[in-house]
Amino acid sequence: QLASLVKRLEAVASKLEATASGAGAAPVEAGEEVKAYDDYYAASVEPWLKLSRQIGGDLNGCTDLVEQAFAEVRKVIDVASKSKKPDNETYGKLVQPLVAVIKKVGDYCFKFNRGPMGNHLRGLSDGIKLVQWVAVPNTPVPFVKDMVE
Repeated sequence: QLASLVKRLEAVASKLEATASGAGAAPVEAGEEVKAYDDYYAASVEPWLKLSRQIGGDLNGCTDLVEQAFAEVRKVIDVASKSKKPDNETYGKLVQPLVAVIKKVGDYCFKFNRGPMGNHLRGLSDGIKLVQWVAVPNTPVPFVKDMVE
């Protein structure tokens, strides 16, 4: 499943880079990247959110934050699919809400990491950092591979 995720991230990253640079034989259809992300979200994130809410407890307390983080990733992909590559300052402002939500998830997980869901929250705290791939300019795939290893 991880290999499949990396493969999909590589495809999205390639499309985003092609769109940003204007390269490629054929123009990338607007929204194609967002559709691919939505498919991933429906297949992988929504089931996790549903199960986490069913489990409840301390894990349930952070599901809304995780949902927000993935919503912020979607916003970045949507903007990137419709725009040319912005300067670093503009891009930093675009990803700032994502960075803030990731920090909130980390803070929440740290606060409750000694409870009965502590192991799950520590795993979530480590895993949520992977959504930062959209904040890594030019080379998001190596970032994800490094985080996994």
